[in-house]
Amino acid sequence: MKSKAASLARYTTRQIAGLLQVPRSRIYSYIRSGLVNPLRGRRNEYRFSFQDLILLKTAHQLFESGIPPSRIKTSLRRLRAFLPEGKPLTAVRIWADGSRVVARHEAALFQPESGQTLFNFDVSELAAQLTPLDRENIASASQEIEEADAWYEFGCEVEISSPDEAIRAYREALRLDPEHYGAHLSLGLLLHENGDLDEAELHYRIARELCPDEPLAAYNLGVVLQDQQRYPEAIKAYLQALRLDSSLKEAHFNLFHIYDKLGEKGSAIRHLAAYRRLS
Repeated sequence: MKSKAASLARYTTRQIAGLLQVPRSRIYSYIRSGLVNPLRGRRNEYRFSFQDLILLKTAHQLFESGIPPSRIKTSLRRLRAFLPEGKPLTAVRIWADGSRVVARHEAALFQPESGQTLFNFDVSELAAQLTPLDRENIASASQEIEEADAWYEFGCEVEISSPDEAIRAYREALRLDPEHYGAHLSLGLLLHENGDLDEAELHYRIARELCPDEPLAAYNLGVVLQDQQRYPEAIKAYLQALRLDSSLKEAHFNLFHIYDKLGEKGSAIRHLAAYRRLS
């Protein structure tokens, strides 16, 4: 049975980005910095609640107003405490006075002093904008998402015996659900094996954006960049993978080869030692 919090977290990154008119990369940056903490769906994708949307809108408008991230965090912590799950929110009004977030629901949480308003919005307006998204989710969740998962699972089953069929299955899964992390990663691997390095790189990068805390997408991206002899980019991807999973010995081994090829013997020896220690 799903928890109440999970049932409330029903909006995708694509939907939120479209509603707020911001690039997905900006939303991912807010997540990485801890400004918002969405739940994960069954495919490890981000799922946002109405409260998350309010926090994202506030964070973005503070960011656009030039407020430093550290002060945005402080403001959002106070706002988050004012917006617990289950509290009626449609009558809330939010505005900014300097870097201070002010929220009013019948009585003010705290009052502005300078009168310099950076932004001002009614939460009820956001709620009205979400209505079409709710209809979209109800109409598609039981059909397209399940079909996308079915295509993905079929691709996994036939990947060894019929890689071409698997590629078609993964593409169909992505047609139905463009944010399917597993389909992007698996399709990238098959394309990589076929020598289509450009498209493989594209799918690895999308997978890394969808699940920035997963080391495998960063590692695979490092491999495809290394195969293209784009060594500085490959090093960056491998190091990111190791930050996410320090036990990833293959990343150390590949870094040893890159640094050795570049003549950076000290770094090469360090990663070879790490590889041997983990092995």
